[in-house]
Amino acid sequence: MGNTTNLKNEGKFFYGWWIVIGCTVIMAVLFAAIINTFSLYVLPVTTGLNIDRSEFTYLYSIMTFASMIGNPIFGMLVKKMKIRVMVTGSVLLAFLGELMLSQANGLGMIYLAGVILGIALSGGATIPVSVLITNWFEEKRGLCMGIAMAGSGVGGMILTPIVTWLLAAYGWRTAYLIVGIIILVCIVPFSAFVFRLHPEEKGLKPYGSDSIEGSRSEEKKPVSGLSYAETLKKPRFWLLCITIVLVAIVINAIVVNLVPLLTDMGAPGKAITASVSLAGMFIIIGKIVSGRVFDKLGITAGIILLMACTTVQFLFLYRPTSSMFCMLFIGFHGLGAPAANLLPAIVIGPLFGDRDYAAKYGITSLCAALGAALSSFVAGVLYNSSHGYVSLITFSLVLSVICFALFMMIIKTSPQMEAEEESSAQSEVI
Repeated sequence: MGNTTNLKNEGKFFYGWWIVIGCTVIMAVLFAAIINTFSLYVLPVTTGLNIDRSEFTYLYSIMTFASMIGNPIFGMLVKKMKIRVMVTGSVLLAFLGELMLSQANGLGMIYLAGVILGIALSGGATIPVSVLITNWFEEKRGLCMGIAMAGSGVGGMILTPIVTWLLAAYGWRTAYLIVGIIILVCIVPFSAFVFRLHPEEKGLKPYGSDSIEGSRSEEKKPVSGLSYAETLKKPRFWLLCITIVLVAIVINAIVVNLVPLLTDMGAPGKAITASVSLAGMFIIIGKIVSGRVFDKLGITAGIILLMACTTVQFLFLYRPTSSMFCMLFIGFHGLGAPAANLLPAIVIGPLFGDRDYAAKYGITSLCAALGAALSSFVAGVLYNSSHGYVSLITFSLVLSVICFALFMMIIKTSPQMEAEEESSAQSEVI
């Protein structure tokens, strides 16, 4: 569009910041309500329906697998339907899922609700958040992605006491229903009236596009990078996908076993309580800091930060018998945890270009979901085989080092990265 403008330097509030706010609300309400508060319902629901805990916790795996299947599908659909229709429809599905859980009298209804909630997560949170921020921001993309992803931590900190109070005061059926209403009320105003897939729909350009274009030729160029079909033919893309699966296993295997792991390894009770309470805060900090590092120092520095913190955290788990070691573990864990969900979203552009971003991210996010789904199985096998968590810690430490090396190999063999580094070096000389 010839009349598009970038309001970055015009002293006005750039509309893209409303997109960031809306994406943060999605992660804080939709994602956190379904994922972060899940464990709070285990005891009241299983007691109320007289079912086994393991049977109810299958709901989490069902949601994860449904979301995993939905990610590549919504990654393709986002180009063919209005983003407002896709997100609003997914939010309505989330409300339906919460409503079904509030009325459930058996596992059949619970599992069906899990499928619906998994689809809602994919079409309402995982895909649109990353695609919207990628489309609206050329500069500060990593920071904005980090802020939006940090919404899940903020939402967890806010919703956990609310849901705990609802469960105690009104029971789990009412809690599910009210949470569903909260999802509708908080997100629909953004999804129906604020979201636009591209800045051109508001007569704007992506944030920072003017300064980036100024360093290039004046000739207008299409979105750079490999197409979706071309990307699928690249071995390094599938190596990236495998690495993302492994990283998700490393991160989530520890997260789902955090309290029993620290307890069995001899951590003080007060330190465990403090660690769980502070985990959300450190993850929020980690997502924002790592997003900023990706913006300012580039993808290599960002990956080194995330994977170094992910690796170092395990060293403090071998002897978490002091409060200091517990705090050091949770601090490094918070800084490294974004490797599980921020990396799959943020590395696509630098490694393969922004062309067909949504479809490419649909695959990498599927891989992240697959790793999360496999993590509890892997952790269970290791625990049962050794009757302890030392084998899980050692396995995670070794696997994180392997993932670190794989990421470095992928970066070094990426022509897209080499071209950007050469362009950056030439601009510095000029």
